[in-house]
Amino acid sequence: MMVLSKKEKKIRTAELIRRLSSEYQNILFADFYRVPADLMQRIRASLRGSAKILVSKRRIAEKALKDKKGFDSIGELPRNLALIFTNESVFEIYSKVSGMTTKVFVRPGEVAESDIVIPKGPTDLMPGPVLNDLKAMGIPTKIKGGKVEIEEDTVVVKAGDLIPRHVAEVLRALKIAPREVKLRIKTALDKDGVVYKEDVLSTTEEEIYGMVADASARAIAIAIELGELNERTANVLISRAYMNAINLATEVGIITDKTAEMLLIKAIMRAKTLSSYVS
Repeated sequence: MMVLSKKEKKIRTAELIRRLSSEYQNILFADFYRVPADLMQRIRASLRGSAKILVSKRRIAEKALKDKKGFDSIGELPRNLALIFTNESVFEIYSKVSGMTTKVFVRPGEVAESDIVIPKGPTDLMPGPVLNDLKAMGIPTKIKGGKVEIEEDTVVVKAGDLIPRHVAEVLRALKIAPREVKLRIKTALDKDGVVYKEDVLSTTEEEIYGMVADASARAIAIAIELGELNERTANVLISRAYMNAINLATEVGIITDKTAEMLLIKAIMRAKTLSSYVS
């Protein structure tokens, strides 16, 4: 079995990236930080036949893709980089991958993404040092059936705060894995060199349809105001022109079957006004 040097491995990885980028139309760039192997396997299985995932050093990917159209607009690649090559819609791949998550234990020094709660209820812990840790954290406990039981839900770390080591150890002892992780797609590049950032990729199909419908309605309204005649504005413009013609005919006193009633009403109103002055 031939053992490759680090340089040879880098060269082969770069060649593979270039080959895949020519075989597939679209590339998605993802961050696999803290994504466990079992979740990555599930993602690979779900994308089998529609996409190819390749983990790479970002410098190797940057060199391999530097001449690809639009790549210079991608920005900084994730440090924990996974490349997804596909001919499918980047929105469909984003939706499929982003929907696959798992829970992991937190690490000391990490920032809590949301409030971390130790829930009320029984545990598998025997009384011992961990009981002192729980009490030190202000968590009400009791011994029931020879095991520790938490008496009420307790927030041990608030969102945005750093997670202390003793809290991380207690959470692991309680088998509480509060952090949700996923393969986070940061950006995508399509065959035309168009770059899609995460905020665009996360837009749902319903939201896209809504934005298109809103834009269409606004465009039609502007076209009507400008008098632009097309299949979408014709009925409104003809109706508006018809009403304007009737109003103009009424103002100048042209008698037609459409203006006669209005002119008669106007004449009666003027006669009444004149009569009041004469009286």
